[in-house]
Amino acid sequence: MVRGYPNLPETRTHRDNDHNIACDNYDRSHSCDLGETQPQSDTVNLKSKDHAITLQGAMNSDFFAIIVGPEKKAFNIHTKALCAASIYFNNIVNSGMAESHDKTVTLDEGIDAETFALFAQYCYMQDYSYEDKDHPEPLYLHAKVYILAERLQCMGLKTTALHKASYRCFTSTPSANSEKMTETILMIYNHTHDVNTGKFPASPKEKWPDCDGVVRDGFRILLAKYWATHLVELRKQEAVALTYRECPEFMADLILFVNPGNPPLMI
Repeated sequence: MVRGYPNLPETRTHRDNDHNIACDNYDRSHSCDLGETQPQSDTVNLKSKDHAITLQGAMNSDFFAIIVGPEKKAFNIHTKALCAASIYFNNIVNSGMAESHDKTVTLDEGIDAETFALFAQYCYMQDYSYEDKDHPEPLYLHAKVYILAERLQCMGLKTTALHKASYRCFTSTPSANSEKMTETILMIYNHTHDVNTGKFPASPKEKWPDCDGVVRDGFRILLAKYWATHLVELRKQEAVALTYRECPEFMADLILFVNPGNPPLMI
């Protein structure tokens, strides 16, 4: 079950070897180098060629209409591109139900058109972009995309959103708008599922022979480490008390990275 969406199944954490996901390296220290695992140019060229072939095939398929949000904004996406990106939509398209025959589905629960437009971008480009001036707090935007990707079972988009959010945390400091940071934390913790709250992420490795593995939600750990790294600045802001009070799970994760003797606070 996806937290906040009781009718949707839980999804597994996605691994994408073509992306280095900052703060998604499941060892005890949970740190990584953004530049360490960048794909080689030959790999990039081959992947681009394969994507071009796939995209050409998608363009030859029928459109599927998705009606989104209270404003009922319509998105027409080629069926093959839609099914390739999202397990959720693939199941609908091939279900034999009325939606599959009408080639139309309505999504109005907790989805806004702006965020869905980024999913539509991803269906064709395997990436998404936005205007910086329209999103002064991009971490919040990436969190919304991450949650939408989990809901639509689009693991590639979920990986991409986490990668972008990690890069944002790696290259910036918190802004004065702590309310947006609080909204981001509450949104992630209310709409993601993690049975290992308060535990270090870890995977069985030679250096941890006694570890059975602890899988954590990557965005939760990212936010906890980011907050811990900038705790001195953030604790001065008014919204901090609200975050602590309304999200005890976040507090349990935050404590992992502020106690003396724990792994270095590297994002």
